[in-house]
Amino acid sequence: MKWSYNHTWSKTLLNLINARCETINIKLSFKMAKRCLLLQMVSYSGSELITLSSSVNNELFYLAGIYTKYNGVGGCFIVTREATLLLSEVHQRMSVILADYDLDSWLAREDVFDQKLLENMECHLVSTIVNSIRNNDKTCVESLPPDS
Repeated sequence: MKWSYNHTWSKTLLNLINARCETINIKLSFKMAKRCLLLQMVSYSGSELITLSSSVNNELFYLAGIYTKYNGVGGCFIVTREATLLLSEVHQRMSVILADYDLDSWLAREDVFDQKLLENMECHLVSTIVNSIRNNDKTCVESLPPDS
């Protein structure tokens, strides 16, 4: 499965990387999409690290995703929503984070965007080394001093 999404009817590759939760049930582009879950321990928005308080204990959380096949190749991506107040200074959008009790509902095509889970979010500055896929170690999640 590739990290991108293409319409099943498109003649050219679009390689979309996310979709707004507000339009996934409206846009023709996503009519044939299936829903999926993406496991995460941390999530980034630019160089801000976004974690759930439970992820401090190395627990996973879930992001809402959709996928389809284009010319026999599967592709998926994250569904986004308007950012919470905490994250709105970093970016206007954020990933849709699902609570454990909403997973089955999401997969059954119900829209579940529970705000209570988002109340446990924390955010801290990390190094821009996270912007390269070559970097894959604990320094990617270490907090920088606030004045960096």
